[in-house]
Amino acid sequence: MPKTPRFVSKYFFIPMAVALWVGSTSAALASPATDARARYQQDLADCDNPNSRQDPQACRLEATRARAEAQRGGFTNQQADYTHNRLRRCDVHQGDARAQCVIRMQAQSGVQGSVAGGGILRESRQLVPAIP
Repeated sequence: MPKTPRFVSKYFFIPMAVALWVGSTSAALASPATDARARYQQDLADCDNPNSRQDPQACRLEATRARAEAQRGGFTNQQADYTHNRLRRCDVHQGDARAQCVIRMQAQSGVQGSVAGGGILRESRQLVPAIP
């Protein structure tokens, strides 16, 4: 098997690695703009929907502002924000009450209601032994 000269392998693989890295970085950076554009098009289509209860002019203005905010990077991971805000509600409590609040906020069972219905009720049950 013929041996590849050392300078060929060195000068061939380094530029290829750099090209792959630059290509993957630019693809990752282009993704939010593409997502913002696609979301904007969807929002405009929703504005033109005859079943929409929102004023079309106000809807278009909101879609334009949302696109501008997304292009500035103003939108973040909503699920992470939701979880963070949910746990911040427990900051007003102290000690055991705060610990119980965190348990309720993290529990997936025992959740009733909806925001549209007026609120979400979270329930947790804990067995406490009776004092003899």
